[in-house]
Amino acid sequence: MSKTRELALVALSLLAWALYNNPILSIFNRLSFKWRTPVLYMGIFGIWFLIIVVTFLIVNTTNNHHSDE
Repeated sequence: MSKTRELALVALSLLAWALYNNPILSIFNRLSFKWRTPVLYMGIFGIWFLIIVVTFLIVNTTNNHHSDE
């Protein structure tokens, strides 16, 4: 794996950790519903989906021409 990809994945891990901490999740912690779903659940799964999409983009678009195996 290239150093650029490794650094991007480490940065994404740190961003994910920051997004799942209390100050960010408390934004979604309201007693309200959107489309009959609690806003907290939508926030948690929205962040999770965003992390999966960005991970996919990092792994598939950064320098796939060389293999370190």
